[in-house]
Amino acid sequence: MGRRLRVTATVVDSHVYEDGRIYVYSTIPSPSEPKWIGINVHFYFGQNWGNRLLVLKRRKPITAIGEIWKIESKTIFLKHCELVSDG
Repeated sequence: MGRRLRVTATVVDSHVYEDGRIYVYSTIPSPSEPKWIGINVHFYFGQNWGNRLLVLKRRKPITAIGEIWKIESKTIFLKHCELVSDG
């Protein structure tokens, strides 16, 4: 926990909270069975990323670096994220 992790995942949806933070929900498909969702990734960005994140397209890949906040069964939560590339 607390370590930085670089992840490339496919965008499913995004949401802007009232305080301006931005949440991006994405998935990493299983390499052996592409139709099956392998791992869910929840990225939490600060409001300063709004201009780049609000134009993300669903089903397109993004790469981001974030601090591991928590890990649950097949789900990774990253906070203080930085977008490395989109699309």
